[in-house]
Amino acid sequence: MKLPLGSLVFSKLTSDNLAPFSTAVGILSLLYIFENVDQAAKTVMSPVGDDLSANRIRDSGVRMLGWTFSGFHVLSNSIRG
Repeated sequence: MKLPLGSLVFSKLTSDNLAPFSTAVGILSLLYIFENVDQAAKTVMSPVGDDLSANRIRDSGVRMLGWTFSGFHVLSNSIRG
């Protein structure tokens, strides 16, 4: 199937790659903002996530099918994991 130049049917993007087009999404890329996947999921499935989605559509025209999570920067030590 050929696509017209500039068309994109489906893509998996990180918030880092989308932030230049919708700056509010960049907050999800801040280091140490989430401790685990559960915190990230609760955030994006809350009114905060709804606002990020609305801003993303408004700013960049990108509509999401779903969220995916990979890797978090966390601080740990030998006393508290």
